[in-house]
Amino acid sequence: MRLILLLMFRHGLRTAELVALKWSSIDFKEGYLQVQRVKNGHDSIHPLRSPELRALRQLQRDYPDTQYVFVSESICSSVYSFGSSYYS
Repeated sequence: MRLILLLMFRHGLRTAELVALKWSSIDFKEGYLQVQRVKNGHDSIHPLRSPELRALRQLQRDYPDTQYVFVSESICSSVYSFGSSYYS
């Protein structure tokens, strides 16, 4: 959950952008994240810091058989609930 909030806050990701994030969008060697923006359709590239890279590498080791970075439905609903309660 911490990684989700870190990526959303640091890179301004919307929930839909976060859940659509694929491993192919992350360049571990160069240290950047390519985001397909939902609003306005302008894709963007964001540099990743060491703590983000370490956490993403660990997540990839923990769940190697999926193309998506975040795959749990409960995580996505938790993020949505957090955002909804935050803005209420």
